[in-house]
Amino acid sequence: VAVRVAALITLVGSGACRDTTAPVAFSVDVSVADTVVATTTSHGDITMVRFSLPVTVTNTGDVSLRLELCYNAVELLSQGEWRFVWAQVCLTNAQGDYVIPPGMTRTVTVDVNATQTGTASPRWRSERVEGTYRLQLGVLPRGYVGVVPTVPSNQFSLVMPE
Repeated sequence: VAVRVAALITLVGSGACRDTTAPVAFSVDVSVADTVVATTTSHGDITMVRFSLPVTVTNTGDVSLRLELCYNAVELLSQGEWRFVWAQVCLTNAQGDYVIPPGMTRTVTVDVNATQTGTASPRWRSERVEGTYRLQLGVLPRGYVGVVPTVPSNQFSLVMPE
């Protein structure tokens, strides 16, 4: 059973709404499975880390939201702090149209493919794979213009197959 993390985000910006001093607030639940299985494969001096995150996103606010899948990141819990280990790399922002109206839920899959060793990108910026992680998911409220905010998921355990 996944644990849900609710986020209430307030954004202030020049394009936030008609009244440029008024914030745009949105509320969203982002959840992933409690345990996710990762694999590693080696090809010469390159070691690849791969796993898929089924992500359930529920718009609990009153404004439509758009998922920005080119702004995803994975963070590792290390010594009580969240540390960046991976970010989505997109050549274009053609990841699909993921609009979530108020009160609705969508499930998307975030595929993580990264090099742990070698020089290829994107990089897995940790020597270990197993551990406690969370996803940072890019979410934009309708009408917002500015830096894409990210919303954290619940934490999950990344494990290797037995």
